[in-house]
Amino acid sequence: MTDEKALLDRLRQEDASALEEIMDAFTPYVFSVLSRNLGGFQTPEDLEELASNVFYALWRHRRRLKTDHLRGWLSKVAANEARSFLRKRRLDTLPMEDYLNLPQEDAQRLTEAGERAQIIRQALAALDPSDQEIFFRYYAREQTVSEIAAQMGWKLSTVKSRLQRGREKLKQILTEGGYHLED
Repeated sequence: MTDEKALLDRLRQEDASALEEIMDAFTPYVFSVLSRNLGGFQTPEDLEELASNVFYALWRHRRRLKTDHLRGWLSKVAANEARSFLRKRRLDTLPMEDYLNLPQEDAQRLTEAGERAQIIRQALAALDPSDQEIFFRYYAREQTVSEIAAQMGWKLSTVKSRLQRGREKLKQILTEGGYHLED
């Protein structure tokens, strides 16, 4: 196990190699925290960017760190980065304790929305990873079909047809699962 206190001491002395060692040792952990907090609403590129933000924050705050618990600090910053990411994309969810402060009707509606989101995530998991990527870019990131095609290096017609086939497959999966869908 990496000696966190020694690494932090070196980092506070502006030893850039300490940051490199921290990144080597803790990147998998930071990815894990981010993934857990994002709930599947991210791409590999998002994870890379968010992890970079976490380590950049560590370097930026190196002189003011008031902790010797690097793992805990990284965990907190990664969780905050994930929440900011979701909030910017309007994918934020309420912590369970916040449901207790809501009127019954609102709490029920939010609970049902969370359950629907979980069902849809499970159905999306049955799609090809590239189709999942297309759906994420189109519905969560609100990219146009043209933007998706350009960024993924595909023809416009390919993206359109994969979106259509993906929607049909999702409808089939959800219908077979006993969920009623409105067109």
